[in-house]
Amino acid sequence: MKEPKKLSKPMKIALVSSFSFLIIVILLGNLFGNSKEIKEEQNKQTKTQEVANKDIEALNNWINNDYQKEQEDKYKAEGNEYFGTPEYIKTIAFKGFTVENGELTAIVNNNQIKVENLTQKEVANFAFNVILPDYKGKLPKFKNTNNDGSLNDDVLKNPQRYSTLN
Repeated sequence: MKEPKKLSKPMKIALVSSFSFLIIVILLGNLFGNSKEIKEEQNKQTKTQEVANKDIEALNNWINNDYQKEQEDKYKAEGNEYFGTPEYIKTIAFKGFTVENGELTAIVNNNQIKVENLTQKEVANFAFNVILPDYKGKLPKFKNTNNDGSLNDDVLKNPQRYSTLN
């Protein structure tokens, strides 16, 4: 069996240099390629967030304007007063929705729940299970919603996890 030829010192240097150069080119290509992909992903997330913000703003406007009026009219039609009801009090303690970490999140007024002797869970449950289902507008897909717009089971079971005190 023949022994393989040994490379001369200049050949070894040339081979190592070529290999090193190739590695550097690959790494730089990945670095700049990934940089472009990262920027594209950030732009996509920014656009998605802008759309979500507009949709959340429309939802909050509906809650603060139309929802309150609809409830007042419903109670009046039944011959009852809406103001002072447990639903009204929870509506006051609920400040609206926001998006945190890609999840639809209820904003609960901390001072109001203390004054009204409510819990964060009660108000968040009211927001997700009473107010939100009445909304007829379009909302984007969030991490805690299903493709059809319904809420994930965990939101329904543990609404306080998807709320924030303000």
